[in-house]
Amino acid sequence: MLSKTFVSVVIPAYNKENTIRQAIDSIFRQSYHSLEVIVIEDNSTDRTLSHCKRYFNDITLVCHDDNEGLYSSRIEAIDYAQGDFITFVDADDWLEPNAIFRSMVTALDRKADIVQMKMNRRLSKWNLPFPINNKYDKKRAIEGCLYDPKLFPVSCCGKLYRRDLLMNAEYIDFDGFWGEDRIFNIAAYNQKPKIEVNLDAVYNYRWGGESVNCFKEDVINDYVGVYETKKIWAKQNGYDHYIPQMEQELRDLLFYYIRHMIDSEMYTRDEIITFLGYELANTPWTEFRDLPSPEKIYTKCYNSLARKFKKKLRSHF
Repeated sequence: MLSKTFVSVVIPAYNKENTIRQAIDSIFRQSYHSLEVIVIEDNSTDRTLSHCKRYFNDITLVCHDDNEGLYSSRIEAIDYAQGDFITFVDADDWLEPNAIFRSMVTALDRKADIVQMKMNRRLSKWNLPFPINNKYDKKRAIEGCLYDPKLFPVSCCGKLYRRDLLMNAEYIDFDGFWGEDRIFNIAAYNQKPKIEVNLDAVYNYRWGGESVNCFKEDVINDYVGVYETKKIWAKQNGYDHYIPQMEQELRDLLFYYIRHMIDSEMYTRDEIITFLGYELANTPWTEFRDLPSPEKIYTKCYNSLARKFKKKLRSHF
């Protein structure tokens, strides 16, 4: 039964010329062989496509004429997939050799709709492990997507999905950059799937590089957009009792964003306070009656960074 169950591995790829081959090679090194590899090449501007063409006879290569984004690429790939199960691998990550085999054993033995692998974060520069504070609480998976990713991993990667589950999902219209994994999984979890966890199946998530070290000025708009998308969905699907926790997460993200503004040293104190004053005058922040003034938010974030810096100095010496 196990060897006859087919798995589709989907790799969306955009400007990952330095890592795409490691991602693909990790699939061909799997101990589980009843699988196909589908690469969605999202109109890269580097050599990602030329690297993918090296595997032309061994993969299904779908090339976009325009950059459509990760969320759309994943949903599109479901229609191409021929497997009974689907798993997603980002083009800068990789799987341990037994990851799919161990996930499939769990899926079939426990009749699971989703199998969560262990998310093993690796520091990009040195390829060293970096702990992730995840509880893998499968009973609270949808809560993880709605307001607290520490409850259960929100990433689409590191999961084995039954294909029928994804085919039947009612996906939310979404074109943002940040939070696309949450929005995707909300649609999957809303079908009340049976979720199991296998921490012996390991997904390696590359952490670092530009996505972490560079401050993105417009990401605050993504935070707000995801919050508003989740809030509308929660009201429509009977999860509105989680809206207070969703509001708290957005508050926390605002403070996280301001700390990054301060840490980036791209802005003066007055520029940050002016930005905050403008931002807080707009929806949805006006709904939050208990937000401090811009000056107090700045001060709190500055003090938080100062304490963090002092702690690092103490540990260093």
